[in-house]
Amino acid sequence: MRELGPADTVGILRRPGVRVRHTSSGLGWEQLYLSAQQERPYRDLFDPAPTHLLILHLDGPVTVRRGRGGGARTRTVPAGGLFLQPAGRALAVELGGRLDTVHAYLADEALRDANDGRPVKLCEELGATDPLAEQLMLALEGAVRCWEPSARTYTDLLTGMSPRSWCATTASAAPRCPAPHGPGSPPGSSPPCAS
Repeated sequence: MRELGPADTVGILRRPGVRVRHTSSGLGWEQLYLSAQQERPYRDLFDPAPTHLLILHLDGPVTVRRGRGGGARTRTVPAGGLFLQPAGRALAVELGGRLDTVHAYLADEALRDANDGRPVKLCEELGATDPLAEQLMLALEGAVRCWEPSARTYTDLLTGMSPRSWCATTASAAPRCPAPHGPGSPPGSSPPCAS
């Protein structure tokens, strides 16, 4: 298996005005690509990516708009808020202010492996909070920022825990994702769903 990298992402990191601080490029990670950066306000449409994207907001609050037209949702997301984009789906998003973020791009195979080989269907999230996911992302970001070869065992453990935490969250969820925040479903409220 090859290392995940920028080509496996939706393309946010290639936007003008994104100042990438550090990434996991060159570390040999096959199931996870991690980057930390500062983003400027933008509005864009991104093609589907082969990886699931989890964004941790390091500061805020900031207004984020997801989707287009009548299906668009807007939310003010605080520091610690999460944004989840499932693999294989186009992304329309608008960021309303400067924001420091950590992006984790996770291979679908990692989710399946953590779910005993069964597929996992993730739902879009906007502004959700998950203390375990936040701490895992901060730990991975810290390891990348201060990388040394002896950290490989530690990061392998953290990388393995990341999809497991998503699958553990899905265990009590409904078997199918609700319609993306349709009537009666408040923005940011749907959990990831196993199917």
